[in-house]
Amino acid sequence: MTEHKGIINKSIDFNKKVEYSDESKMKQVGYFYLRYFFDSLKLYNFFTTMGDEDALKICLAVEFQIYNLLFYSNIAHDVKDYFNGPSITFREMIEVNNKVEKYAYDYYDYVAKEVLCLDGKHQKEIHQMMKKYQYVMDPIHLYKMTADLVLKLLKYDLEEHGYLFKEGDLLQPLKVMFVIKQAENNYRAVYSNSRILQALEDIYHLGLDHLYYRKEDLLKKTRKF
Repeated sequence: MTEHKGIINKSIDFNKKVEYSDESKMKQVGYFYLRYFFDSLKLYNFFTTMGDEDALKICLAVEFQIYNLLFYSNIAHDVKDYFNGPSITFREMIEVNNKVEKYAYDYYDYVAKEVLCLDGKHQKEIHQMMKKYQYVMDPIHLYKMTADLVLKLLKYDLEEHGYLFKEGDLLQPLKVMFVIKQAENNYRAVYSNSRILQALEDIYHLGLDHLYYRKEDLLKKTRKF
């Protein structure tokens, strides 16, 4: 007896529109890996010594403008796109930048001192990089300098663990690390695994190589460092 296998015909509707996606549900999580290196600069201590009562708010505003420069090349990008990003308006960002401008030279000297204490092995390379920023003391240049330093510190730390990546290559997978909200407390990763992500997980164990996440678990990861 001859067996006939059924053939399934699947038609394609070329008139079908793409489905709507609420981009506000997509949140950036690649910055999690950079927080440790930003925090290592101890900018909160700097803003405190400058006599700012809102030192924490100022530090957060500076931190996320630095991520904006790294990921979007624009300090004005909406911080709401970051998972658990701070509740800071663009107007408040401008106010913070006006404050930072007043003690720009102190900021530069403080960061130079802190980063050299953190990484004495690469002093020459760090000094050369910082040198190009020392003649233009406005907040944007200072944030660009800090962004470069944060990325270099991550690169150097990976090298210490045997992983060699160029800074540009290192940044690319972090840029596209988004999770999308699927339910009230559940998120799904919309990025792929990579050699860089595997290296980051091998060292920092943030668990960002999973496909699904609970909101409370992601919140813990933002504070893990």
